[in-house]
Amino acid sequence: MVPTPNGNTTNSNNLNGQINLNGHDNLNGVPTSSPNGYSQNSNNSSSNQFQIANFSQLQQNSENNQNAEINRRANQKPVQNNNNNTPPRKLASPERKLGLTNPICKKPAKEFEKKLTKRLESTMEPYKVFDTKEGMAARVKVLTKLSSMVQTFVQDIVSRRNPNVKASKINGKIYTFGSFRLGVHTQGADIDTLCVVPSVVSREDFFSIFYEMLDKEESVTELRAIEKAYVPVIKFYFHGIEMDMLFASLDVETVNQNLTLNNDQLLQGLDEADIRSLNGCRVTDQILHLVPDIKEFRLALRAIKLWAKKRGIYSNMLGFLGGVSWAMLTARICQLYPNATSSVILEKFFKIWSVWEWPVAVLLKEPTEDSIIYKSLGLIHKQWDPMSYPKDKFDLMPIITPSYPQQNSTFNVTRSTLAVMKREFKIGLHVMKKIMSKGTADSLEESKTSPWSLLFKDVIFFDSYDKYLCVTATSRGEDDFNNWKGLVESKIRLLIQNLEKNNYVGIAHIHPVNYRCETLSFETVNKRDDIVPDQMDFESAQPYYQSEYAVKWFIGLTLLPTPSGGSINLHEEIHRFTDKVQPQYSHSYKEWQHISCDYHKLKQLKEKAIMPDEKVRQQITDILKQRKHFLKNKNKQSIKNNQLQQQIEKQNSAASQSKRASVPHPDAPSPKR
Repeated sequence: MVPTPNGNTTNSNNLNGQINLNGHDNLNGVPTSSPNGYSQNSNNSSSNQFQIANFSQLQQNSENNQNAEINRRANQKPVQNNNNNTPPRKLASPERKLGLTNPICKKPAKEFEKKLTKRLESTMEPYKVFDTKEGMAARVKVLTKLSSMVQTFVQDIVSRRNPNVKASKINGKIYTFGSFRLGVHTQGADIDTLCVVPSVVSREDFFSIFYEMLDKEESVTELRAIEKAYVPVIKFYFHGIEMDMLFASLDVETVNQNLTLNNDQLLQGLDEADIRSLNGCRVTDQILHLVPDIKEFRLALRAIKLWAKKRGIYSNMLGFLGGVSWAMLTARICQLYPNATSSVILEKFFKIWSVWEWPVAVLLKEPTEDSIIYKSLGLIHKQWDPMSYPKDKFDLMPIITPSYPQQNSTFNVTRSTLAVMKREFKIGLHVMKKIMSKGTADSLEESKTSPWSLLFKDVIFFDSYDKYLCVTATSRGEDDFNNWKGLVESKIRLLIQNLEKNNYVGIAHIHPVNYRCETLSFETVNKRDDIVPDQMDFESAQPYYQSEYAVKWFIGLTLLPTPSGGSINLHEEIHRFTDKVQPQYSHSYKEWQHISCDYHKLKQLKEKAIMPDEKVRQQITDILKQRKHFLKNKNKQSIKNNQLQQQIEKQNSAASQSKRASVPHPDAPSPKR
């Protein structure tokens, strides 16, 4: 048990109170040295004087020196005051600094703020943002089984390649990261895992041998290996729980069960894929380490993630923010208000980020600029640095990860998605002012309706725009379709960027929700496309005996008027996108996979052929009716205003004529007296 910053105790090796599968050290302890191996109070001028002989020894010496100074001050006799009634002055305990700046406010929470936080927690329960005991037990069971499989996998490789080594002493390990490790996962959410193995095991082994082990498991479904991805991953469902599994091979003989991944020395000799795979765990642990109160941080982050999903701005792939970025924005507010409750953290979240001057970067700690130390470890990986890399200057919304190598987690953000998020921050601030108002405080206990329901109100995407671009991806066969869908979705942000280059496109707002179309039988599709697979050779004909699957995405458009008043041509932007996703002369080109982009007005989305979701079609119908009713009333009011204006003008005209008639002409003779 270790003390937390708020005075409570927690088990640092406990996975949400269930089972340890992470191997973390004390995340709540006071850091006595920076990850670079010297005291965080060291100035930059002295840092260059270090001669690096042993990184671990240097870090340990720094910790010992600072601990010795703390003990010396604690044992020092207090200065006696002449006034005997004055108690001796107590030496302040050292306080760790979180973030680049000092806190804005350290005031303790008010009673109203505590009550509002409790109401927040109860309001979020129906949204299934908290996992159940049964759900947590199922996750632990799956992780335990997966951990056992990794051990078998590693020891099997060792037995084949090093028969003289006792394989039972060589271990691998499963780490978790993302929302599950942060303790903010929702019911039914996926689990991000990392398989860490010793150097004897290669990535090829993971994507072949371990993949086959998963394939043989009856409880594993929808197994997919994406080896050529930016971060290589195996995706699957295990006992109905969605899993993403990364891989990293460390330059060690065995992976001890108490090994933590926040030691930069572990990165020595690793390739870029291993570094990127490890980054998820290292960043997650650093975030937890850099917040003053983990409990309040977690509740606030759950609320922020729920709000972002409700407002349609939660998707790193499509150019909005992902879970890690939202976590870092929330963590920064926690650093600035270390004693605040979750309700206040939410208020300050919207207050600060609604006026933040992007692209000013958001950082949770000092940048790791100690190139001498990292070079001595053989670590020369590129970090986010606009001064050294001019390309980084063009990032629109930089939020920088706290672990080496520090990266921008929001490089997918576009001009349009940034504009949408800034608008939502302002709307959120307006709502939070209502929630935190005195009227809410007075009626909090009496009101049956939670004030927080205003914050979690769904955005109505199709009420925001009149013009839309529909992206449709189709493919034969369910497996090929899932791969094709993932590829197209990962490239849609390129279409957004193409559209933004057009001078007459103001906003290109992608809706994060996709809509599945009705599956068509191969007979129907072959007849439609005039395809006769019986006349093909066996191998070429196989895809045409499979059903066709399709999915649609919608992009809301704000178009600016052209000088001539004519229509806007987007064909060039669309063609560049489709050619990038599906180059016809590429070896990966498949004739049965297609992508198309079509322009539609809102009223056309009522058709089933365009919008496959019946609820959305009804919603669009209601929107059009409301708009028609609004215009009708507006026209009526305009007619009334015109009639009233005409009456006023007539009255003014009559009064003016009457006034002129009563005034004598200047040449007229004056009346006789």
